[in-house]
Amino acid sequence: MARTTTEQLLRDRHMRVTPQRMAVLDHIRSSTAHPTAEEIYNAVRRDFPSISLNTIYKSLDAFEKAGLVSKFVIGDRGNYRYDFTTESHVHHLCRDCGCVADIEPPAGDDLRALLRRIREDEDRIEVDRIEIHLLGRCADCARDDR
Repeated sequence: MARTTTEQLLRDRHMRVTPQRMAVLDHIRSSTAHPTAEEIYNAVRRDFPSISLNTIYKSLDAFEKAGLVSKFVIGDRGNYRYDFTTESHVHHLCRDCGCVADIEPPAGDDLRALLRRIREDEDRIEVDRIEIHLLGRCADCARDDR
């Protein structure tokens, strides 16, 4: 199946398509690091030197409202991070280097079933999104101590 282009994603949501917006969304789509707005700004301004941080924030807000990205805070640094994966999933934050990674439970894992049951149990609570954040050390930092 062909990957939907960034331009098509924006058009499908009736959003204005600009080179700057496409660059912002492309950066999030291609990143596994869950970048902050400032990190996105620093990356995008290489190609668009006149882009402002305010434009980045406005684009990110529009993308979140349109369901293109999810926004979350993890750890004690307090910065929002942006993720192209909008379905509920688990993040791991390395306490040493600060990297954030998606943790995909193995197929058939009880965590998947639990998340599905929580989302489907409408009698108790209404759930918009489930965020689970794990704090520890990434493989690289743990390997450095060996």
